[in-house]
Amino acid sequence: MVEFEPIERPKEIYKYESLSTAELIIFNQTIKFTFPGKFNDPFDCNLENVYFKFSERMDPLVIQEIDILKKEFGRLLSDEMLLRAYQESLNNKLRNAAVSCFSLRKDNTLMWSHYADKHSGICLQFDFLFEKPFLDVKIALEGTVDYGFGDPINYLEDKKAGLWRAFLTKSIDWQYEKELRFLTLQGEQAYKYKPEFLRKIIFGINCKKSEIEGIISCCKQQNLLHLKFEKANKHEGNIVFSGIGAGRL
Repeated sequence: MVEFEPIERPKEIYKYESLSTAELIIFNQTIKFTFPGKFNDPFDCNLENVYFKFSERMDPLVIQEIDILKKEFGRLLSDEMLLRAYQESLNNKLRNAAVSCFSLRKDNTLMWSHYADKHSGICLQFDFLFEKPFLDVKIALEGTVDYGFGDPINYLEDKKAGLWRAFLTKSIDWQYEKELRFLTLQGEQAYKYKPEFLRKIIFGINCKKSEIEGIISCCKQQNLLHLKFEKANKHEGNIVFSGIGAGRL
C-alpha cells in the first residue's frame, strides 16, 4: 500500500485567468470545472499508470466490497468479472470527472504569461481553509498534484493511491505550476461558490488603470466588501505586490 506523507494544508490558493474570465468568476460567483480530455497535456488524468490485479496485500475496502458482491452473486461472479468491474468503475469516474485547477503561488512568471493573458489578466486568491466552499457540487477528490509518474499502482491494493495516480499526477515538466486541484464526478460546468471563498483580486503587471478601477467599482456595487486588492509590479527581475486602497491607483 502506498503511504502519503502528510503535508501542511495551504492557507491560500490561486487561480490565474484572463480579465474577462476573472470577471465571470468574481461577479457570477462560479468556477468552471473542465473535462480532463480538454487539458493541454494529453498525459493528464491517464489510467495507463494504474493496473488491476489480485494480490495478498489487497486494500481492506476492496476486500469488503468483494465480500459483499460474492455474498450477493456467489459463483456467478468470477475473478475476471471483478477485475473488469473495477476497471470499468475507474473508467466511469474518468468519463464523468471534471477538474478545476489552482496554484500554490501567485508570483509565477510563467503562470501569469500562460494563463493570465501575458500579465494583463488577474490572479484570484481563494481561502483553502474555507469549509465546503462550493454550493452545488460535491467534491470527490482534492489535493496538490504529484509530479513524476513512478511505478504503476495496483488499484486493488490501494484505491486512494490509484485515484491519486489517475487524477492528481502529472509529468515532472509541469512542476513549475505548483498545482492544486478540485475534482468532481458531476460533469463539466461552472459551479457556484460561496462569496467568502474568494478573498483577494490581484491585477497583473500590464492591467490598465481603467480596468482595475472598473472591477473594484463593480465589487463595491455588488457588496463584495470583504475583498482585498493588489497590483503586481516588476522589481529587480521579480514580481512584487502592493496593496490597493483608497488613493493608491
